[in-house]
Amino acid sequence: MSKYTDPAYTAFVGLLQRRNDVLPTLQTSSVTNAATHYLSTLPDEYLPSLCHAIVTSPTLWQDSTQSEARLLGFAGVFHSATALKYSSVNTLHGEGILSNRSVRRDMSEWLKQVVDGLSVLNARFDVRLAVFTGLLRGVREQQSLDGVSSRAKIEDQIVLACLEATGEHSSPDWVEQFGIHRISSPHAAPSTLQFLSQALQLLPGRKIRLLDLQGIIKSVLGKHSACFSEGHFLRNLDESLSTNIEGQIVIQKTTPFAAALKKISSDPFYSVIGPSSTLIATCITHLPDAMGGTTSWMVFEELVDTLQTHAATLSEAWSRSKLADVLKEEQLVPSKTVSQSQISFFLISAEQLIPILDEGIIENLVLPKAQPYLLDPSQREMFESAHSFVLSIFSNHSKMEDDWNPENKFTKDKIAGQLAPFYLNCLLTNSSEGGMSTEQLCLAFSSLLNSARHLDLALAQLCIDKVWDKIEAVAAGSNPEQSSSQEQAHKLRLALVSSISAASSRLLPDLLQRLRSTMLDEKDIRRKKELVSAAFKHVSVGAADADREIVMRWWLKLREEMNLADGEAVIRDVEAAAAQSQ
Repeated sequence: MSKYTDPAYTAFVGLLQRRNDVLPTLQTSSVTNAATHYLSTLPDEYLPSLCHAIVTSPTLWQDSTQSEARLLGFAGVFHSATALKYSSVNTLHGEGILSNRSVRRDMSEWLKQVVDGLSVLNARFDVRLAVFTGLLRGVREQQSLDGVSSRAKIEDQIVLACLEATGEHSSPDWVEQFGIHRISSPHAAPSTLQFLSQALQLLPGRKIRLLDLQGIIKSVLGKHSACFSEGHFLRNLDESLSTNIEGQIVIQKTTPFAAALKKISSDPFYSVIGPSSTLIATCITHLPDAMGGTTSWMVFEELVDTLQTHAATLSEAWSRSKLADVLKEEQLVPSKTVSQSQISFFLISAEQLIPILDEGIIENLVLPKAQPYLLDPSQREMFESAHSFVLSIFSNHSKMEDDWNPENKFTKDKIAGQLAPFYLNCLLTNSSEGGMSTEQLCLAFSSLLNSARHLDLALAQLCIDKVWDKIEAVAAGSNPEQSSSQEQAHKLRLALVSSISAASSRLLPDLLQRLRSTMLDEKDIRRKKELVSAAFKHVSVGAADADREIVMRWWLKLREEMNLADGEAVIRDVEAAAAQSQ
């Protein structure tokens, strides 16, 4: 083994093995950035010891108050490290058939060493579930890694972690041969349910069927029921209502119903209602193959009966309240707490069922509920729920195209195609001050463009052109001193930068040329730096494998031009910040 003498690495590994109370103020971002850097740059022979140190670290995992954030953080670490390693190996070997074989060989060896280091059965099951799920996500994103031997081993480790996570239910006898121990407490942390949901969407069906799907459904449904008091949270609704001097119905903050809503929203499980609903849906999908048609139908009937009982409880309490007689919104105070909560929950639930919802239900039932809020940022929660639902349509369409599911391709194409122009206009309107944040706008436009390019390249190009037109219109109609208009144009430019990773090779040349001109022409140093930094991020890890050469050549040319102009300091600062974050 070659000797690796980086003092910073030695200090980092030593830090991971210290008692947690020695460094109680350790920031999650600090350690995740360092871990991502070393995982993607260390010599392969050092990876097993580093991975072992991570999953068994008392520094990271003994502090329960930090555990949730660190589990999410380290799932991201192994996801990002896979992308960074793949990018560096591609850069090393270049293009060609022989180069592709070399890339596959090097990545297979890297994955083998990482998996060996992470396969520590005495490490916490939730830690292993998080890191292996993040690793599998990273592997699945690189199509050239399909079929590598380590992928099957990663899937097996996820299955073992899932079995341990659901250990309060019956598990196959062979589980004990792997040292898996049952968990006495049925109260899995919210992050565990989130990773279970992600994992089951990544695993092949034959491995999902090894899990106790019936037990998972019952457990998660029980948490749903407990969170919403089995539908009894409305029982104090009527007595919590009063009428103001204008005759409007009011729910005071000190009433029992207001307290019940606060209890629901503060329940840790409430934060994972979406992923846990997806988990139930995934289990139901695989239940017939795992248990047979008759038994699976009995489980499904039990699930429906439970939900219908809760719905009946809710309906009975609702019918006894004054709200049941409300015909116009003017009869309510502006908060409209109850009706908005119902719509928000409806949209969240529908979002998780997008892959299986019928076109007619999406188009005629769900979208009409979401549309009124897409252009109303004053009602922030509803605004974000509505946008999240619409983006799930585009995300599912893009995923379906990548996975090629011909059964419902035409239907989803139709919905996404009809929705794209309307939603683009929503984004342009919401780009102004008080609308979407920059991060939200970038994510939304990137998702829209990714779906549009699968539908029709002309539609995708239209989306890009419309954003440029909006930028020019805002810039032409604004006073140079009017900061809000300048910031709106800047936000839209950042949205276009974010689309680098969503655009196809046929869209990239024109897009990149316009972005180059924008960055070179920008006079404001802060804005220039934000544009360049965003571009560097998407060039480094965001571009698809087939387009990486195009964007890398563009970046190197831009870098050279900015160094010759007035942007040398900007480039230096951006690259230094990126190196420091790693």
